[in-house]
Amino acid sequence: MDTRMIAPGFFALLAILILAGYAAVFLLVPIPLWIKVLFGLILGSFMAAIVYVLVQRARELKEEDKDDLSKY
Repeated sequence: MDTRMIAPGFFALLAILILAGYAAVFLLVPIPLWIKVLFGLILGSFMAAIVYVLVQRARELKEEDKDDLSKY
């Protein structure tokens, strides 16, 4: 694993865990089911976006190495 991916991976995992914690709290709160589902969809989309950005960052780091070598 590339050491430059440790920090983005850590913060992505941390953000996903925080969002999952919010989702768990909302499951315990006595509110209507449709609000729970809506909130779950919103949090799920945030989690998916975080994973997408992490994958995009990994691709950028790989391409950056290729670009750096082509400069010389």
